[in-house]
Amino acid sequence: MGGLFVLIILILAAAMILPFMTLVKIVGFIAALLFPIKFTAQWITRQETSLLRCVFALTMTAITFALISKFTTGMFMVGKVLSFAGGIMVPAGVYAVILETTFLKGLCISTVSGILTLIGLLLLFQLH
Repeated sequence: MGGLFVLIILILAAAMILPFMTLVKIVGFIAALLFPIKFTAQWITRQETSLLRCVFALTMTAITFALISKFTTGMFMVGKVLSFAGGIMVPAGVYAVILETTFLKGLCISTVSGILTLIGLLLLFQLH
């Protein structure tokens, strides 16, 4: 509950600074990234998944992708194979560890939430 309170405070603080439509797009972007992970993890694992764990899983996935791209910058083929295979496998491993589930369930969470995120972002950026 504390994480939700902090999120509400940050949104209210940003509302005083940013124009309304910019704030709507930022909140929509964050929601389009987080909620598919949360709902898919709850649906597949059949247990309550906190929003804070989903934020941590998304952050760790981004850090892992950044490390992979940093260490494979000079290797064209290795970088392409890792980015293709890692697009599903890396989040699956991160979700399996952080959300305390199996790798196969993490793979399902990664695939389904990726599709839902893509649909959400397409819908979000169609709104002008």
